[in-house]
Amino acid sequence: MRIAFLLCAGPPAPPVAYGGIQLGIHNYRQILERLGHEVRVAGMVEGASIARRLKIVREVNSFRADLVHIKNSRYFDLSRWLKCRAVFLTDHSPGVSLATYPYHRRALRKKTHIICLSENIRRHYLAAGAAPGRAHTIPNGLMTERYRFTETPRHQDRSICLAIINRRKRQHLLRGIPGLYFAGPVEDDIALGKDYLGEWSREQVENDLTDYANLVLLSESEGHANVCLEAMAGGLGLVASEAGAANLDVSLPFIDLVPEEKITDRAHVAAVIAKNRAVALGMRRQIRDYAKKNFDVAQIIETQYLPLARMALNNG
Repeated sequence: MRIAFLLCAGPPAPPVAYGGIQLGIHNYRQILERLGHEVRVAGMVEGASIARRLKIVREVNSFRADLVHIKNSRYFDLSRWLKCRAVFLTDHSPGVSLATYPYHRRALRKKTHIICLSENIRRHYLAAGAAPGRAHTIPNGLMTERYRFTETPRHQDRSICLAIINRRKRQHLLRGIPGLYFAGPVEDDIALGKDYLGEWSREQVENDLTDYANLVLLSESEGHANVCLEAMAGGLGLVASEAGAANLDVSLPFIDLVPEEKITDRAHVAAVIAKNRAVALGMRRQIRDYAKKNFDVAQIIETQYLPLARMALNNG
C-alpha cells in the first residue's frame, strides 16, 4: 500500500524536542515501512498560497498514493484534488476536543474518513453531521521500547509537568506546589522559578522522564496528549484534567483525574499529586505494561489503522 501524510511544515521527523504530530508520523512511517508499505510525507508551508497548495497536491499525486492522510483541518479542502482511492482526515488542534470548536464541519467532505483521537472528539463530529460509518476513533501511539524504564527512579520525591509553558496547559495554577517540577519550551511568560528545568530535548524526554514518580497535566483542552503515553512508558503515574485524560482508564489506581471544579483548588491538587506519587512508585512495571498493551504504535497500526485503510480502499 502507498500512503502519503500531509501536514504543516514544522520540526523535523523525528522532532528534536516535542513536535507531537511529527513524532507520530515518524513512528507510523517506521512501522508501516517495516510492514512493507511505501510512505511519503509532504509538508505544507504555514499560510500557504494557492500556488503552494497546488504544488503540494502535485507532489502527493505524483506519488500515486492509495491513501492520503491529511493532518491539519485547514487543508482538508485539498482532498477533492487528490488522485487516490481513499482520504483520511485528522485535526490535531487541541480545540477539536471542545464542543465549541468552530471547525468540525471542515471534515464533512465526500468520500473521506475522519480519524478522531478520542471518542469525545468523535461525538463532536457526529453532532456536526458526520456519518457514523465515516468517523472513527484511533488514539495516538508510541514506540514503548524507545523510552528508558527503571523501577527505582532517581527523583522518587518529584513529580513533573512536561509540556509547552502556556496558559492552556495551566502551569500558572501549579507553580509552587511542593515536589512539582516543570519542563518545556516557554510560549507564555509564566514565572516558575527554581522549579523550571528548561526545555527538554527528545533524547531527554526518552531517557530522563523515567526518573520521576509521576506526571501532572491539567490542560484545559487536548486532542490526545502524547506526553501521558510517554510518561506511562517510563513507569510514571498520571494526574490529569478531564481534557488530559482522553483514552485513559481513570479507574486505575495510578491515574488520578482532577475535575474542572477542583482545578483551582491548590490544596486538593497538591494532595492528589502526592497521593498519586506514592501509589505509582509501587506500580511502575504495571504502568509500563498498560502503556505497551494499549498504546504501542505497532499494535495500533496493525489492529486499527491498516484494517480501516483496507476497508476504505475496498468500499470507498
